[in-house]
Amino acid sequence: MNEVKLGIIGFGNMGTTHAQNVKQGKVKGMKLSAICDISEQRREAAKKVYTDIPIFETAEELYKSGVCNAVLIAVPHYDHPTLTIRAFDYGLNVIVEKPAGVYTKQVKEMNEVAKKSGRLFGIMYNQRTRPVYQKLREMIQCGDLGGIKRITWIITDWYRPQAYHDERSHDDTKVVVVCNFTSDNAAFGYKGDCIGMMMCLSNYSDSPDLSESMTLRPYEAVVYKHN
Repeated sequence: MNEVKLGIIGFGNMGTTHAQNVKQGKVKGMKLSAICDISEQRREAAKKVYTDIPIFETAEELYKSGVCNAVLIAVPHYDHPTLTIRAFDYGLNVIVEKPAGVYTKQVKEMNEVAKKSGRLFGIMYNQRTRPVYQKLREMIQCGDLGGIKRITWIITDWYRPQAYHDERSHDDTKVVVVCNFTSDNAAFGYKGDCIGMMMCLSNYSDSPDLSESMTLRPYEAVVYKHN
C-alpha cells in the first residue's frame, strides 16, 4: 500500500479533529479521501470545509464507493463493532476509536473477523502516545519506584456536556472510566487480574462535581528490575 486513502466515519468531535490532522499532512503517507455522517447538519459542515472530498450519508455508501482503502470509525460506542465488521467485509483496513465496544460478545466477534480478514486493524488509544503517559510508564518499568501495590487514578478535567450523559446508558457511562483504565494498564502493566475496582461517576444532573476515578489493586505487586 503506497498511500493510505482514509475515510472518516463520524464527523463529530473526534472525527473533525482526525480530518484536520490528515488534511494538514500531519500523517505521512495518508490522504483524506472521504467523510461520512448520518447527520445532515454535520455533512453540510464537512462540505463547507472539504469541498474536494466526497461526503457520504451512510457508512455502507462509503464502503461501496471504493474511494478508500482504510477507514477510521469515530461514532458512538455501540456501533464500533458493527461498522468495523462491515468494513472488513469490503476488504478495508480499519482504525476504530476507543473503546472497542460496549459488550464483550460483540468485541470478541469483531476481533475474530479482524484476524480472518487479512487486513490491518487498530484501536485509537491516543492517550498512550502522550509524553506524560510515556514518561510514567518509563518510570515504573525501570524499577525506580519499586513494586506497585495500589493505584488511584482520578480524572477531573474531561469535560462532557449534559447531553453527552443524557443520551447514554449507565453501561456506556462506565466505558468512559474503562477508557482511562486502558491507559492506566499500559503504564502500570498489570500481571493477572485486579481484585478491586471502584468507579465514582458524576453525570452532572445527579451531582455538581465531575469526577471519574478508579482504585485498583493487583493480585501481586508488579515489580520491575533493571536490565
